[in-house]
Amino acid sequence: MPEISVIVPVYNSEKYLPNCLESLIQQTFWDIEIICVNDGSTDKSLEILKKYSEKDKRIKVFSQENQGVAAARNKAMEEATGTWLAFCDSDDMVPLNAYEKMYKNGTGKDIVIGAYAEINYNSTKYQKIKTKKGESIFSIIFYTPTLWNKLIKRKVILQNGLFFEKVLLGEDVIFLCSLLPRLQNIAVIRDNVYFYYKHSAG
Repeated sequence: MPEISVIVPVYNSEKYLPNCLESLIQQTFWDIEIICVNDGSTDKSLEILKKYSEKDKRIKVFSQENQGVAAARNKAMEEATGTWLAFCDSDDMVPLNAYEKMYKNGTGKDIVIGAYAEINYNSTKYQKIKTKKGESIFSIIFYTPTLWNKLIKRKVILQNGLFFEKVLLGEDVIFLCSLLPRLQNIAVIRDNVYFYYKHSAG
């Protein structure tokens, strides 16, 4: 079994998907599986996924009718076999040493949280992780209320039957609210572990 399962929901991402997948297969931490769920794409996303899965056997491709990102992530979690879960959106990228850094800091922890860079057409904004003595787990986790800058122990999710609610917005926050009471130990690193791309000029 791999140490890390990377979950990638995919919907009409042909423009960005190759860069996303390249950033995953080139990770310095090799012991990963990349679980891609094609959520009813109508562009060439599925074709790209199949091509990459032939190139790298760590990529596993599943397809379903369009049901939304929550359903795609739930499907991927059902198929995951890794000790840890990581999440990546199909139009973003991951720094090449991100999973290695997070994994090294995960010994004895339930979750590892890192910083991320928010990138748009005009600038790069780094979202730093800042902690103070005595700061609560809640405030640290929700300082960046997203999944893709976190590495989560899969057994915590399995033992508590956690899943993504099928809502229009905010499935990340709802999931994190369910996860929070189940966490015993966390690690926070200040390294950038994710590139979040904003596809607008603003």
